[in-house]
Amino acid sequence: MRVLTVVLCLALACAARGEDVAEFQLSAEGHRPQAIAAGPDGNLWVTEVLKHKILRVTPAGKIAEFPVPGEGVGVLQGIAAGSDGNLWFTSREENSIRRLSPDGVFNGSFKIPSGSADGNPLTKGSWPRVIVAGPDGNCYFAEMSANKIGCITPKGEIKEFEIPTAKSAPYGLTVGPDKNIWFAESLGNKIGRLDLKTGKIDEYAIPTEVSFTRELAAGADGGIWFAENKGNKIGRLDPKTGKVAEYPLPTPNSQPVGIAAGPDGNVWVCLFKIGKVAKVTPKGEITEIALSAADTQPFCIAAGPDGNVWVALQKNAVARIALPKTSAAAPGAKEPAGK
Repeated sequence: MRVLTVVLCLALACAARGEDVAEFQLSAEGHRPQAIAAGPDGNLWVTEVLKHKILRVTPAGKIAEFPVPGEGVGVLQGIAAGSDGNLWFTSREENSIRRLSPDGVFNGSFKIPSGSADGNPLTKGSWPRVIVAGPDGNCYFAEMSANKIGCITPKGEIKEFEIPTAKSAPYGLTVGPDKNIWFAESLGNKIGRLDLKTGKIDEYAIPTEVSFTRELAAGADGGIWFAENKGNKIGRLDPKTGKVAEYPLPTPNSQPVGIAAGPDGNVWVCLFKIGKVAKVTPKGEITEIALSAADTQPFCIAAGPDGNVWVALQKNAVARIALPKTSAAAPGAKEPAGK
């Protein structure tokens, strides 16, 4: 049985460094939005950690809440739009990848073969984190405790690739300009590349020690950009040469987490600790944009189907950063459902 709660949220608008920011509060206190991704229906889709829900957010900021069914549901940490028109998300305690249709029907749950390989006290499972849609029609996900990259087909068949560096704790993934899967090794202090033709994994060291790199994104400039959570830097890896450049963030201890390529050609980053979002140009020039409060806890970020940038705020809200109209979504984009 599907339970649906539709909430017309209050938008808190504020101006910050020339950017238009609107924040949409959830229906009740105690929600903790985490991952966010553009859906096939013209809306944004968000995982919610504490109340175990998937959220649908329209470009106007209207939020629908879909409680995830099942007794063993726990932390939901990644979500992506699959090639089959469904949403795919990771479920830590169930050690599964789950599937949801854009109209809110949960239509599949698929167990991950591996369990924890590092004795992680938080979970006996593989700890699936970020998930992305691959160029081959499959979805790929990081298995943080199993030290593997997983691949799931639209039919739910799972294949795994072991990472050479032990206990590397893979976290975020992205599709590179070479059509391969690039991923962050949060404890291995490396960026990895999974060759989809051969299954081979190559690794590239990050210069800053203990950078604790979390998420990464393929920029419009052809680089692989990543957030160094403990290094307090934004890194860029050249996929052709393997060379890494690093750009220190202006504010100490910003704790960058989520990162995404924006439709404006820049890279956008969540600065979790200080309640800001950073805009990073291809040259590494950084501008910080304030949210409504320092404790909003921006965690993940995504380019929306509406041509704007959207942010999951772990303090009970979702934010929209309006970009200039020249960066608007291309004509002919699909009309969002449920607006």
